[in-house]
Amino acid sequence: MISDITNNIKSTLTGLDTYGGICTVERERSVTKFNGRFPFIQLCGPYDNDEEQITVTTEATILYIIKYYVDYNDESEVVDTEITHVTRNVNGDIIKVLMVDPERGGYALNTRYDDGYSFGIINNIEYFFRYVELYVSTRIDTNDPYL
Repeated sequence: MISDITNNIKSTLTGLDTYGGICTVERERSVTKFNGRFPFIQLCGPYDNDEEQITVTTEATILYIIKYYVDYNDESEVVDTEITHVTRNVNGDIIKVLMVDPERGGYALNTRYDDGYSFGIINNIEYFFRYVELYVSTRIDTNDPYL
């Protein structure tokens, strides 16, 4: 079931057309390689749920982090075209396509989100990214949560 939810999120994001053009979507890897594919969406997760398990089937919240990277250098730009300004609508575009189906194709009970932006170092290069944290509520079989 968790793999179905993950596939639903990835396919929903595939082809998203936002600032920078149509996005490439990849699952999280130990080494991030952009290979010039900007804009780039990295789907991180699912992250384990540490809630106490009482029954075989339990309601759980699964966390995904969606990171949107864009190749943009604002070092010589005027004050109102910096990266945080030109990408201000990206999170809204991501949230809009994801919330069309908050039940993730029938595999989830609900989906909620939080969002923001940050900078990170990957392969000794600083990248700007916007992120959406996606919290998917579902019922899972605790003996095999990937069913």
